[in-house]
Amino acid sequence: MANLTRQDDGVLLVGNARITIHLYRGPTSYVSGGEAITAADLGLKVLQVLLPTLAVGIIIGVASYRLIEWNQSTNKLVWFNTAAGVETSPGTDFSACTCLLVAIGK
Repeated sequence: MANLTRQDDGVLLVGNARITIHLYRGPTSYVSGGEAITAADLGLKVLQVLLPTLAVGIIIGVASYRLIEWNQSTNKLVWFNTAAGVETSPGTDFSACTCLLVAIGK
């Protein structure tokens, strides 16, 4: 399960849509294919759109950033090594990396 903290005033109602905002902390050991996330994890019944910001933090002792993409077909957050242009290697510790997740659903 994803490590999430809802932000203050992190639920917005826009028409019949709910928007939630969470601080997301990366996994201690990344799994190939991404980390599972559900609508319920984000305080929603249905997840329609998930927008992660750029993740920043310390990776192997170096200040780094990573691109995170939501794979809607698998409901997983996939981390990418932007310098190499590929998915991050399994086992990478991202526990010192955070980003915001903006989720839209019902």
